[in-house]
Amino acid sequence: MTSTIDRSGDAGAAGLNGGSGAAGHVGADGLPAACSYFSDTPAQAGQAGGAGQDGQSGTDGFAGGAGKVTLWTVKTFNGGVTFLANGGAGGVGGNGGGGGNGGKGGNGGSGNDCEPGGDGAGGGAGGNGAAGGRGGDGGSGGTVHLLYDDDFNIGPVEHEISGGAGGPGGQGPIGGLGGAGGVGGDGDDGILWSDADGGNANHGPNGANGANGLTGAAGKVGTFIFQNLT
Repeated sequence: MTSTIDRSGDAGAAGLNGGSGAAGHVGADGLPAACSYFSDTPAQAGQAGGAGQDGQSGTDGFAGGAGKVTLWTVKTFNGGVTFLANGGAGGVGGNGGGGGNGGKGGNGGSGNDCEPGGDGAGGGAGGNGAAGGRGGDGGSGGTVHLLYDDDFNIGPVEHEISGGAGGPGGQGPIGGLGGAGGVGGDGDDGILWSDADGGNANHGPNGANGANGLTGAAGKVGTFIFQNLT
């Protein structure tokens, strides 16, 4: 029966995910026109929606552990032996946080049949998505040093001393959606004259998507030494 001696490094821990950005506040609606016999107060425009906050970046993954240094002096492994001293894989990078959505713009105030309607306000911009964290580097393969006598009966000797794989980078999320624009208030629809409705506002721009994190570097290959004691 083949013996297996495992002195491989531990895998690296994953990075933490970034928090999502908060949504922007909703803009207040404009006040309606105040109509009187002597003087009218115009309708007010709505207030702009607040911008969404940017997401937080994911943290980097942790590096994998290096394979152990192992020294053996043997006379026999009748069924053969396999030495494992691989480097640990790097941890996954944390995902970036998504951008917050922009707030809706406020609606324009009504003209109340005496004034033009107030303009709607623009929606807030969406927050940007944050970058994913970099994957952790793979650990280096270990050193296996095997000493044997001339009269050894060791059987087949195998070894695995590869460097650990680099961890994948975290995912970059989408940016926040822009807030909806406010609607213009109603104007005067009288028979003898007519005041215009307020203008409708545009949506806020969407936030940019976050970038994906980079993959960590692979670990170096270890060393195997098979040496006669004499």
